[in-house]
Amino acid sequence: MAIAECMGTAFQLVSLRRRPKRARSVGPESVKVIEWNTVPMVTTSRILPAIVAIIGSGCGARSGLTTPSDAHRASVDAAIAFPTGRYTNCASGVFDPMHGSAILNGSGSHSGAALTVMQDGTTLTATFVDENHVTTTLDFALTGAASAILAPDGQVAPNFATLCVTGPRIESFVPANLHAMVGALAYDSNTVFVSATGTIVDTDAGPCGVQSAPGDFWIACQAADAGAPAPPPVDAGAPAIPLGEYACTSQVDSYELVGGINQYVADGAEGTLTLTQSGADVTAGYVDDRTINGSLHFVATSATTARAATGQSMDAVCDVPLSPGTSTVRGAMSVTAGTMMLDGATLVVSLFGSMTSGCTGAEKVLTLFCAQR
Repeated sequence: MAIAECMGTAFQLVSLRRRPKRARSVGPESVKVIEWNTVPMVTTSRILPAIVAIIGSGCGARSGLTTPSDAHRASVDAAIAFPTGRYTNCASGVFDPMHGSAILNGSGSHSGAALTVMQDGTTLTATFVDENHVTTTLDFALTGAASAILAPDGQVAPNFATLCVTGPRIESFVPANLHAMVGALAYDSNTVFVSATGTIVDTDAGPCGVQSAPGDFWIACQAADAGAPAPPPVDAGAPAIPLGEYACTSQVDSYELVGGINQYVADGAEGTLTLTQSGADVTAGYVDDRTINGSLHFVATSATTARAATGQSMDAVCDVPLSPGTSTVRGAMSVTAGTMMLDGATLVVSLFGSMTSGCTGAEKVLTLFCAQR
């Protein structure tokens, strides 16, 4: 679990969820580095908001990515109005789908970041500006009133980095881009969820040469002044999301304002997701993850996306406020928005929620990255 506490700003949180060896503070900006058994966890508001670290040069690009078939590119009426506008209250993260020990899984909340969604016919443009004013833009093709898929593939997103380690405590970050091959954008309850899967590649050769690694990138933002009303429930028919068991890794970000201080905690674990289906309704049961578990119902919004039904909750660990024993206190998390998106072979489940017991009022953003067993 990664922890940051600050006054009036959000720390970027990156964690490996391994037992820490020791902690140290460096630099005038109170950047905190916790050294883990193999690689460091970094928590800072000045680090790139999405960091993937690669140690050495032994990581290659992932093969076997699939893209949505033409059957998934549903014929959509250009008159359909997606809820466009500016969405704030954002979080984002990066996930290593290969579970390699050299890859950092990173996630965190962003103070001052915003996601703007614009529509031109059946094309949606999602522009994410982080707290460091770095812009990432991706285009999507509508598949329904509340869903879209990445189109075209091969789009490039900046603001990533690889970590080159050339000796003991000799390391440097190298700028990199995400070359996205598949992705999805979905809306639910004044919230937009974005995911993109592809390969992260150095922009230039560093001391370790040009490095690359597979990566999944996600963004979740809630509306502040989105212009369009929420779309009505969509009868998209039966989704084409494979049923059965999935092995999942969670990224859970918690926030609470305590005594005028913004407290952010990044956490996560592993669990098992089981999908069953009845018509357009999909039930997702999630167990064996210490951070969150429970069962949720989703309704299809396209062949490869679904959104959470209203009035549901899950059991979650509090993590905030920061105090001894907080990591073992549990309570009910009311799900305020949620989507399920199939990105190639990766199933991405994203949730916004608010704790209603245990640590009432704490906010959580959860993302599950799942591979079918």
